[in-house]
Amino acid sequence: MDHWERDVETLRPTVLLLDDESFSLELYESMVVRKTGWEVVSFTDPEEALSCVRQQTIDIMVVDWQMPTMNGVTFLQQAQEIQPDAIQALLTGHAAKDVAIHAINSLKNLHFFMEKGVGFSPRKLLVSLRSAWERRKLSLRLALRVKELEETNKRLKTAQDDLFQKKKQAVIGDLLQGICHNINSPLGTISGHAEFLSMLLADSALPAHERDVWSTSLSAMLESSQKIQGIIENLMVKSRLEQEPERKSVSINDLIRRELEFLRARPFLRDRVKCNLSLGDSLPALLLNYGDISQVVGNILENALDALWNIDEPQLLIKTSREEGVVVLEVHDNGPGVPEAIRQQVFDPFFTTKVPVDELFVGIHPEQGDTPPSVHHLKEGTAPHGSGLGLHSARRILKEYQADICVVDSDLGGACFRVSIPPQSPKNER
Repeated sequence: MDHWERDVETLRPTVLLLDDESFSLELYESMVVRKTGWEVVSFTDPEEALSCVRQQTIDIMVVDWQMPTMNGVTFLQQAQEIQPDAIQALLTGHAAKDVAIHAINSLKNLHFFMEKGVGFSPRKLLVSLRSAWERRKLSLRLALRVKELEETNKRLKTAQDDLFQKKKQAVIGDLLQGICHNINSPLGTISGHAEFLSMLLADSALPAHERDVWSTSLSAMLESSQKIQGIIENLMVKSRLEQEPERKSVSINDLIRRELEFLRARPFLRDRVKCNLSLGDSLPALLLNYGDISQVVGNILENALDALWNIDEPQLLIKTSREEGVVVLEVHDNGPGVPEAIRQQVFDPFFTTKVPVDELFVGIHPEQGDTPPSVHHLKEGTAPHGSGLGLHSARRILKEYQADICVVDSDLGGACFRVSIPPQSPKNER
């Protein structure tokens, strides 16, 4: 846990004391520890103190100005580069005005400047330290609020995208149902007439070779009509299932086949990618919301296809199995893979290695004509683009089902996205 992620009020500050005079250090340290109970680290050597600053979080630095090897301002400037938010204080036995002005101008977090000569007051130093700690706590609270606001904004953005996705799915689903219905009627007429012509052809007096030609053409028409009918039925089933809000028993293998059939509308998958299935037998049905798991599988498959866009001989392998009661889905590709250093980051919101969506468009400003300057055109190139939300959404959805997703190396040479889904029970229903 980061230093500022804990409750600020329960924090015990760490104070660094630096003075080349050991008897002064003993006085300061004894006073701070006895009166506050704070943690104190003390040094007479500036280099040793800087080494501590590099290794440990310091809240307040109290430094003597005049030391043999390095003056206090120089030390605090170097320490400020390492820990820019630490509160700083300077003590000096020579209360020169120009020293104070130089310190104030050089150090952004200088909280107090105190003379330690005859007029030095331990009580005054303690009051100043408590004041410095209050300033530090305000800084920590602000950092915490900023971090919370950033996280809230991320969650809000994700929720907005999810809502937009669900609304888009609903609109597309309704539109798809209407399109399929409108296609079905004329398709039925075509297939019906083709079948009727086949019947008439069988009783016709045409020469045998002419009947064969007509028979072949009519058979091709009927076969194509049946394929279209199958595609329409698949789209209608997928659309209807994705709009059902409750959890139902889902066959992961059937869902994968349906998603692939849907994605084969993409010429790249249909014509170029060698896609192999290795689906396990007798896998248990899973109690899931079809739209959720469809989105997960679709996002993973889309991600794999994007990874293959410039591979000479693209390959995709989809496997399902059962391991100790857990249903496992693996999507392998022979793309460039995912470097180990970013394998956790790929599931973070808005992290993407693709062309960001907002960089896909470039504005044009025609000098003449009626086209308004707001018209945008796609940049040249076919590189896949993304918003960095697909894999994040997949992991977030899977968490609702106590499921998980990770990325490992694939035997194909690219990446393998591995999803583990435990058995679901009615008690887990939303």
